[in-house]
Amino acid sequence: MPLSTHASTLRFIGSLVIGIGIFALVMVITGTHISHDPEVPTLDSSEEARQELAVHAQQIADMSDGNMHSTATEWVSALGGVWVPWPQGAPEGQANPQLPTASYSMLPAALSSFANEALTSSAGPTAVAIGISAYTQSVSSAEKCGTYDLLTVGRALSNDAAVENIEIARQWLEIPASHMQIGQRDLPLARIALLSTLLDAQIASGGSDTRPALAPPPSHDPLTDSYDVLTQQLSLAAQQAPATDRQHIASFVCHLYHDYPDAPPIAALPGLVRSSS
Repeated sequence: MPLSTHASTLRFIGSLVIGIGIFALVMVITGTHISHDPEVPTLDSSEEARQELAVHAQQIADMSDGNMHSTATEWVSALGGVWVPWPQGAPEGQANPQLPTASYSMLPAALSSFANEALTSSAGPTAVAIGISAYTQSVSSAEKCGTYDLLTVGRALSNDAAVENIEIARQWLEIPASHMQIGQRDLPLARIALLSTLLDAQIASGGSDTRPALAPPPSHDPLTDSYDVLTQQLSLAAQQAPATDRQHIASFVCHLYHDYPDAPPIAALPGLVRSSS
């Protein structure tokens, strides 16, 4: 073979290889698969649970406004958002899965169902924290908070840090109560007594008596700081507790907010996000 013909052949083969490489690169960049058509990925059980909660949280956000809308939107974000395989539109021959429609037309019923779903979910600590918050916000009065077993709640809080934190919160509640008139502090004193009884249950369940003789001063308002510590600690306990005990903890938290008119609003993600204000 003449040298010029051989060189031409090599140039042709080289150009062909480069062309194939460029074509393959374009296919990868554009997301085109030569071997098979794109398919919707199969979700595992934990991702299915997370997706279901996110969809329901988005439904609550869509049917609410004001603070409830902001809270539900925060839930959606914390859960990782609603997953859509092809946000910009499905490729030819495929379709994004149809999201379920809302099961409830009234917000309280939707919140109640969502709270119970989150509390029993296998989607992890975030779901449980959201369930604690949603359960409290799903009821309009203390009578609807349900009942709880204080020994069960105490058992979930029977570690040294929890005993110390509950005692700190209890002492902080004594500060505003001490400035009230004698006839006006029955409810605040009852709340302090409830926490004393809870501490007894914690220690009886195996917690060490790590109660400080004098709590450090609160950073801001003693009432708000106390509720922040209480709800954070109870939510953490629920996240680590068996599913059968979470309802007792949620009910206890609910009563803390609905039995006492001076209680501040509950956080959207107690035990996960501490307010920086």
